Amino acid sequence: MFLHYSNKQSAAELYNQIPTCELIKQNTMGSPNKLIVGDTLLVLKNLIGEQHLAGKIDLVYLAPPLGLATQFSFSEEYSTKKQQQQKGWLHAIDFLEFLRARLFLLKTLLSEQGAIYVQIDSSIGHYVKIVMDEIFGADNFRNDISKICHAPYQKHPKAYHTIKDMVLFYTKSSQGIWNEDKRTYALEDIVRLFPKVDKNGRRYTTISLYSPRENFEHKEGVLPFRGIVPPTRQYWQVSTAILEQWDRDNLIDWTDRQHPRKKIYADEHPTALPYDIWEDNKGSNLSPFIELMLRKSSLPNSYILDCYCGSNAATLQTAELLGRKWIGVDESATAIQAICEKFKANDIFSQKVTYELLKATSQEDDEDNLRYMLTKFF
Repeated sequence: MFLHYSNKQSAAELYNQIPTCELIKQNTMGSPNKLIVGDTLLVLKNLIGEQHLAGKIDLVYLAPPLGLATQFSFSEEYSTKKQQQQKGWLHAIDFLEFLRARLFLLKTLLSEQGAIYVQIDSSIGHYVKIVMDEIFGADNFRNDISKICHAPYQKHPKAYHTIKDMVLFYTKSSQGIWNEDKRTYALEDIVRLFPKVDKNGRRYTTISLYSPRENFEHKEGVLPFRGIVPPTRQYWQVSTAILEQWDRDNLIDWTDRQHPRKKIYADEHPTALPYDIWEDNKGSNLSPFIELMLRKSSLPNSYILDCYCGSNAATLQTAELLGRKWIGVDESATAIQAICEKFKANDIFSQKVTYELLKATSQEDDEDNLRYMLTKFF
């Protein structure tokens, strides 16, 4: 499935229009970690062509500033770009081309086991998903995650307030990194997630034994079990023989309406399950959602890339604490300076953070032409 709109360009056309640049070292430190100030599009092309990092990044986090809390216009007829910017609006087509150019480069940088997480405003996120299906393949889509991250705001006077962004999670291939989580549930989570207690004092919850999809391995999806058959267009998740064994082992809970449900005991599942609704701790520099992302989708010594790292630098700090190599990029020199000061303060790390500080400079002589190229996809 593809989006079709005017002025849509191919990957080669987008790539060939990106000016080349140099990354000039601003410090004398040697390190695989890189902190780069410059336009993301130029930097990504340099990382591919000059830094030889194509196929070497295991995890990318992308939260483009213009893709968050922005008013998007979806009309085919819209005013000039200058007028749109004055009104605080951005046309969806312009933004999608802006994003496509970066996503094509990021796919090249990703390793075969790599993953990408794109945080985006939910008002345009469904279009971004189609773009990512096109670039990474719909079969490599893993999750649409809701991230609770800001105070409620209203985009239309007759609409509900929103407090979430969308995080689209894709892998480059079917071989994407996925680590099992070894952390245990907190006590309050056990009580909340496993609310029932059996006669032996064991906490448990239950899950449905029905499924909307027939399991063709056992082909018994509609056979009766204890005189019960699944509702219309529903099937047993397992064979009736397994259901009989579970019932003998007292692993089935019967509802008041005599619907069987499988018991799931807390002491047999001590590991905290990651869900697709994430919420960050307010007032903390470090992000539980970033930590979960890195733990699940990268390995020790993996390269992590944050394309808009911002002054908070939560991704870079978490990568440092977890023993990953990292690359942080931001267009704001002020943000990069704030990160340098944060690392210099050394208030969270047990040892000094080492990194190369780099600045992207264009090789284009015509500054007006360069400025046009950098804003072309807006």
